[in-house]
Amino acid sequence: MIGGRTRSVEAPPHPTGPAIAPRVPDRRPAKAPIEPPDDAADFAIRFLRAIHDAARSYRTRLAEQLQLRRLDVMARMRDARRAEALRARKAAAANRRGVDAWAATAQRQIKAERQRRKVEIEADLRRTLREQNQQLERRVKDVEAVLAAYRAELDAYFDAIEREQDPVTIAERARRRPPFPVIDLQKD
Repeated sequence: MIGGRTRSVEAPPHPTGPAIAPRVPDRRPAKAPIEPPDDAADFAIRFLRAIHDAARSYRTRLAEQLQLRRLDVMARMRDARRAEALRARKAAAANRRGVDAWAATAQRQIKAERQRRKVEIEADLRRTLREQNQQLERRVKDVEAVLAAYRAELDAYFDAIEREQDPVTIAERARRRPPFPVIDLQKD
């Protein structure tokens, strides 16, 4: 600023191109706002626009409230579902514990029954073997008695042959030798 005036300083021209003109402010007058004349028809249009604006605003507010209520209902439903799921899990856990307790009791009963049956089987085996041994001893005595009787019969047969002096009588007796007794091994 020199002596109260502003001096404009021009930039030297660009060596490779034309000089850029300084920017001049636009001095055209601004457009005057066009306002319709204030009459009854204009009032109705502005009133209708205001009602529509109010209705849009109310609609927006109701949509926001609806969304909030929807979110609230969904959150309550989700919370109720989680609570139901938690109750169901607790009930299932209690049922599992009940099944485990039942299984443990059943396993103890099975183990006791298994031991009881093993003892019973061993006692039955001992009784069966004792009875079989007794039967075998009786059969051995019976066979021994049959064989002893046969031996006595053979001894008597041969004693009679040795005492005999007649060869024809000895030959006749030789044909009547006592047969070996039939011994039933499947008896009893």
